[in-house]
Amino acid sequence: MRLFSDVWKSNDGFDWRMVTNFAPWGARRSFGYAEYNGYIWIFGGVDDESAQLYNDIWRSKDGVNWELVLKHAPWSPRAVTNMAPVFDGYMWIVGGDSLEAPANANWHKTRTSKGLNDVWRSRDGKNWELMLASVAPLPELVLLS
Repeated sequence: MRLFSDVWKSNDGFDWRMVTNFAPWGARRSFGYAEYNGYIWIFGGVDDESAQLYNDIWRSKDGVNWELVLKHAPWSPRAVTNMAPVFDGYMWIVGGDSLEAPANANWHKTRTSKGLNDVWRSRDGKNWELMLASVAPLPELVLLS
């Protein structure tokens, strides 16, 4: 799998322009992202080439110049797998995936998915508060016709 760290922008969603080919946060997939307080934010993610999961946090005002806000957030490294929602003046990290594999094994063939269901929030990207260590699963819904 080939991963990238390029950043593109568009005013209309049809015409796109690359603003950088190599952002400093490196090639990854399944990262969280948000627009908050005038910044683009990137949270965590995974590099399949190196079997590396991240819990770093980056931000940029223009998509070209990036600032490392936190090298290791208090939440575990993860594939965030969703947009990091902004609600009530906070950025939120809701669950994710730990993608585990046995030591010295082929990452692409042996990794397993371990879902995470913790909930974190932050106003500044540096200070994170654990809101729920584990979200209770939703009850099974039965639809009657």
